[in-house]
Amino acid sequence: MSRIRHLVERAQSTVPFRVLAAYGESRASNYAAALAFAAFLAMFPMMLGVLCIIGLAIRDPATEARFQNLILQIFPGNAQPELQSAIRGVRQSAGWFGLISLAGLVWSASGIFAAMEFALTQSSATSSGTCSGRSSWASR
Repeated sequence: MSRIRHLVERAQSTVPFRVLAAYGESRASNYAAALAFAAFLAMFPMMLGVLCIIGLAIRDPATEARFQNLILQIFPGNAQPELQSAIRGVRQSAGWFGLISLAGLVWSASGIFAAMEFALTQSSATSSGTCSGRSSWASR
């Protein structure tokens, strides 16, 4: 029994075990998941912004024709009518996409930075569980 206890104590004193124990106690995986979720939410306004830029860029009929040919070559033939209507919709709604994407980018960026500040504040807490009480902006 004492031999098993000695082996357990020896294993607990190794660097890999201490690193894994510290990682588990820090709840870093929860903070990483929150940051990943915030980044995932930020992708949608970015896609709207790209659609807005495409819509503004294809206002010229020659540019639209080249863009349609490029896109339609990538996809199968039975998807071409839907793609053509989507391209026309993007061109017609470029202004609205721009406004919505700008508002979405501001909202999602504030969410990402709030999640980052929370995660960094929590991970830099002292052993008593408290921080200095200052935000990341005030400590600069």
